[in-house]
Amino acid sequence: MHASFKKINLIIFGLVIAIVLLEIGLRLGGAFYLLKQEHPNVKTLNQEDIYRILCLGESTTASGGNHSYPNQLHEILNSGDAGIKFSVINKGIPSTDTGYILADLDKNLDKYKPDMIIAMMGVNDSKHTFKYKGNFNKFSFLKQFRVYKIIKLLWEHIKYKINNFSNRISSEVSVDNDGALKEQLINFKTVKFKKEKEKNLSVNGVNPIKGGEFTGAIKNLEEKGKSKLGWDCLGLGRYAEAERVFKHIIKMHPENSSSYVGLGRIYQYKREFIKSEKMFLKAGEIDAQDTEVLMNIGWFYNVVDRYADAIDAFEKVLEKNSKHTRAYLELAWCFEKLGKYEEVELILMKAIEMGIEDANLYNKIASCYTKQGNNSEGAKFYNKANRLRLAEDDSITEYNYRRLKEIVKRRGIKLVCVQYPMRSIEQLKIIIGVGTNVVYVDNEILFKNAVKLGKYGDCFIDNFAGDFGHTTNKGSRMLAENIANVILNKWF
Repeated sequence: MHASFKKINLIIFGLVIAIVLLEIGLRLGGAFYLLKQEHPNVKTLNQEDIYRILCLGESTTASGGNHSYPNQLHEILNSGDAGIKFSVINKGIPSTDTGYILADLDKNLDKYKPDMIIAMMGVNDSKHTFKYKGNFNKFSFLKQFRVYKIIKLLWEHIKYKINNFSNRISSEVSVDNDGALKEQLINFKTVKFKKEKEKNLSVNGVNPIKGGEFTGAIKNLEEKGKSKLGWDCLGLGRYAEAERVFKHIIKMHPENSSSYVGLGRIYQYKREFIKSEKMFLKAGEIDAQDTEVLMNIGWFYNVVDRYADAIDAFEKVLEKNSKHTRAYLELAWCFEKLGKYEEVELILMKAIEMGIEDANLYNKIASCYTKQGNNSEGAKFYNKANRLRLAEDDSITEYNYRRLKEIVKRRGIKLVCVQYPMRSIEQLKIIIGVGTNVVYVDNEILFKNAVKLGKYGDCFIDNFAGDFGHTTNKGSRMLAENIANVILNKWF
């Protein structure tokens, strides 16, 4: 009896150690590169006679390294003749949401003492985002841990499998704010957690706890943790570090398709398209059934204007998952660039008939009708898109944005609310409301005109949000210049 308890204690102790090590590994990568982001921010803390601007947001704010929009805004403001020295502090964090941005707000305000806040946030908000009420809700302490997210998402995955909703899971991978992590978990083997499978394993003489099944699961998570580190580096614009991480994983695990996709993204961002295509195609050879691999292949061909190849990739995605929202949007984008508006309409209407209620689908149909001169039909679908977006944002994004407005107003800080490229400023104004300390920056027409006159790839490196993506260096410059013009004209 004593020996049995000892074994149980050893197993529990081993589990605790494994979880702690996993948490440390997942956090170290993000912490290390956020520390690099923080280095230039700290240098301004002891400087006097400087106007501090704090930029809040997700990867659309954080990414780009020296070419991120906050860095370029810093350069633009200080090159003008306002007679003021500016410091622009980049506190964008990849894969975050408005709940966590506000959770860190008081700490950031106390530390940096900004004169102005620039916020471009909300695109990652989901039903899991919490409403900020001055402190965390009862589970938010747990939610800070990466392992908690893994367990939570794994449990969701098991429930989906039980209810035979595997197709639905695949369609949600690309829009979840923890998309990369969720993708990893969907591929994670969960058989040991199912009673029937445990029986089968026992019959075959394999103990899922003592045997290689459990150990393999932990090793798999460790490998995915390293992959997550690579994607974190990539999101922060640390391409050299991300490349080293992905190459190391490939050396140890040559069949890791996610790392080939990561390298493909890096080379794509660096506009080394031949190397990029090679990496994406290698990922496709390894896992031709993975819809996310196929999506990345399609995105690449979209960026380099090889629309026939992109169409082929996105159609393969829909063959495997007929409810993949992003695939419909990307396919529509390809046909739109080819001027085949009837095809665009057919594709998007098919998506709606499949029961997909997505604001971006309606927005794209509206755009299609407007370009053909059918403004009345276009307006109808634009209104539908806005209603859907407002319904999605109402309970979470609107609440957190208004809390942000209240907090900065109480401290006497100016607030600049930036709408994402390609999206309507009216939606943001409805969400936040008016205020004496609030100024809005409209990026819709600026980017739509740029895309119309040039190439989508000149402004964006991907299309993660459906109607826009992470900005290229040029796109970040456009964003920074537009924000700078509004700030300077309004207050300086």
